[in-house]
Amino acid sequence: MPNENISSIKSKDNFYKNTTQKGNYGKVELEEKSNFSSKKLQNLEDTQSKEEAIKKTMDPPPSKIFLEILGNGSYNLSSSVVVRTERNVYLINVPEGLLRSSQHSRIKTTVIKDVFVTRFNINNIGGLPGFFITKEPIDNPDFKTRFHCVPNVLGFSNALRPISDENYGKTKASKSFVEIPPEKEKFKDEAFDIKYLPIINSNKSTGASYCFLFEGTLPQRKVDVNKLLESNIPSGPWLTKLKNGETVTLEDGRIIKPDDILFELDLTNDKTNLLILDVESIDEIESLRNSPHLLPYKNNKKNLHYVVHMVQEDVYKSNEYKRFMDEIYCNNAKNIIINGSASFYPTNSGIYHITQYNNLICPELYPLLHHCKDPISFTCDDDITREENYLTVKPFARFTMRGVPTSDDTMELSTCISSSNFIVPPNEKEKFNELLTEFKNECENDPLLKNGDIYPEITILGTSSAVPSKYRNVSSYLLRTSEKSLFLIDTGESTYSQLFNLYGPHQIDEILINIKACFMTHSHQDHINGLCNILFKRKEAFERKNIPYVPLVVTGPWSVKKYIITYHTFFTKLFDLIEFVPTGHKSDEVDISKLDTLTVNMEERIPSHLYNVKDWNLASIKAVPVKHVGFCNGYVFTDTNGRRFVFSGDTMPCELLIKEGENADFLIHEATFEDYHKDEASRKRHSTMEQAVTVGEKMCARYTLLTHFSARYHKVPPLPLYLDKKNVGIAFDFMTIKFNQWHLVPKLNKIFRLAYAIELFDVDSKVQQRVLAAGIEQIKRKIEEENAIPSKKIC
Repeated sequence: MPNENISSIKSKDNFYKNTTQKGNYGKVELEEKSNFSSKKLQNLEDTQSKEEAIKKTMDPPPSKIFLEILGNGSYNLSSSVVVRTERNVYLINVPEGLLRSSQHSRIKTTVIKDVFVTRFNINNIGGLPGFFITKEPIDNPDFKTRFHCVPNVLGFSNALRPISDENYGKTKASKSFVEIPPEKEKFKDEAFDIKYLPIINSNKSTGASYCFLFEGTLPQRKVDVNKLLESNIPSGPWLTKLKNGETVTLEDGRIIKPDDILFELDLTNDKTNLLILDVESIDEIESLRNSPHLLPYKNNKKNLHYVVHMVQEDVYKSNEYKRFMDEIYCNNAKNIIINGSASFYPTNSGIYHITQYNNLICPELYPLLHHCKDPISFTCDDDITREENYLTVKPFARFTMRGVPTSDDTMELSTCISSSNFIVPPNEKEKFNELLTEFKNECENDPLLKNGDIYPEITILGTSSAVPSKYRNVSSYLLRTSEKSLFLIDTGESTYSQLFNLYGPHQIDEILINIKACFMTHSHQDHINGLCNILFKRKEAFERKNIPYVPLVVTGPWSVKKYIITYHTFFTKLFDLIEFVPTGHKSDEVDISKLDTLTVNMEERIPSHLYNVKDWNLASIKAVPVKHVGFCNGYVFTDTNGRRFVFSGDTMPCELLIKEGENADFLIHEATFEDYHKDEASRKRHSTMEQAVTVGEKMCARYTLLTHFSARYHKVPPLPLYLDKKNVGIAFDFMTIKFNQWHLVPKLNKIFRLAYAIELFDVDSKVQQRVLAAGIEQIKRKIEEENAIPSKKIC
């Protein structure tokens, strides 16, 4: 490590000390940034000692290495790559939707040990907040996730955690993550020598960027059993040392060399040199040309086996880029292009299966997703046999770098419902068909469904709490008050993907530019992590339409603004894209006894050049404080026809919401827990299903829709019988309810009990098991108390 680097960093540190920055968003203390240089210096000094420790505890080289494409850059999942070994997962870029797509690729984010980011834009870091939440604090530094060339990721995580998740708010990121500074220039572990290739940014580029060169270490040589028997080596540590390439001296004085018992290395099928390229403009190519790490490839002393191109299409097709590829002999490698030029392929089959299943029951409420008409099926190995050296690929495409994959590792994805496990049990089929026929006949002869009275219309984009599942995304709702007036209530991670999957590439831009506002209930990660991507996708839609950009109104508690400031400060500028309107006071501590004084008429706060009663078709927008963690609010909307509709957000039963939403036409209320979990719901300040139904009754709401179900319910939550008598239904992702269709919602409960009989039986069985376990535990405690000696008895 050059001494001049240390002295340079020290001088920068002195300059930054006690520095603060003032802006339009208040005074922001730059504690993290003022100490950034000091941290870089500390990282540089500490990394050497850590590297030595890693080498000493290093496992042998992996026998299997695979390159896997998570996102091919097209439409709904940005360019992202995984390199997988038996003991580690290397992730290149963390796009929004990573948590959900990783379920298909069977990658547990908890085992990802190394993370690389090629360029600091929303496409590559949109999934970071969700990724942070999955990482538990770890005391052993060897098991912490290492972030390579991601400046100040610890500061970003520490700033974000208290805002976006109360369970992790007091946990420092340093307990889960380690920063590997770019000044280190390379990193080595048992599998790879990884070299960082910095890109000098041009005026056309966005933020710092890096390319990465993975060079595989030689595999461990295998033992020749015949040679081993001939050598007559006694038991002991000798074999391990010999496999690691060491010459050993036995107790009888014999000197044994690795060649004496090991096979010769066969590197014929070893393809472990991988280059990840992210180039945004032509003048960035010069940085790569000047990289010393690529000299051996220019001189033909080393060979590249795979090159992944996350390169803008116009740059990729340029003569300058082609010349660069010729210089490093790319023609001899397998070139994988994931720059968005590939055709659309789904990254989640579950959403297609459940929407098709529900559409068969009630097409009026459950529209098919955009790509449902032509079923798509593929496997992770479809592209591996292609002979071309330059190819665009499907998501989850897998390429062998070392070893042979097993059939158990093969990932198959099909959007066709016939490939799913959605089925009505044979013993329920007759009753199901009878009820379904009766329901469809009613719909066919229902004059309400033909009166054209469709607004307000609500589309459910996410019904899961905390984390997404295969079938349900986290919280978001699309409210449409007229053909050209749309609004989002909450934006959980992958909200944009949900919109794209529903409307497809030809309608998505029109949807985005007509979204006037995002009404945020609070800043927990399952309600807000999709906001930044929505902002940038919406901006791109305005640019494609070639019309002047209109800022998006974002309302919410002050914690929402803190979330936006954190992104704005550490990574990407957001305030030019929005008009933030707070729903409450700056203090996040709320006196529950004074909630009724904190209701805000938002139409009075939103700037008049953005809010127009006629255009928005909303006469009143009330932000109502509710009872959750910190300051949170629900919303009560009244349109120009006097129709009232209420969104609870996350909350315990709240009397103020009942009062403000009185006589609502419909209430959408969270029901995180089943009724058995009443104590847990109270502790976490959520509602049970019965509590949510009672809120609707007290509010005198015409209809109540339950949502925000625990992720333990993969497809459907419990469906207690009391729902049917109280005009209550349950929400599914992509459910779309026009105003003249609400009376259909509760009628579906009895049909869904048969359609999802298998899942509901499993849910009920688990409830009974928990009840039994709790009863046994209670009996044990009682026996212990009765048998305890008097002085030890519990008072």
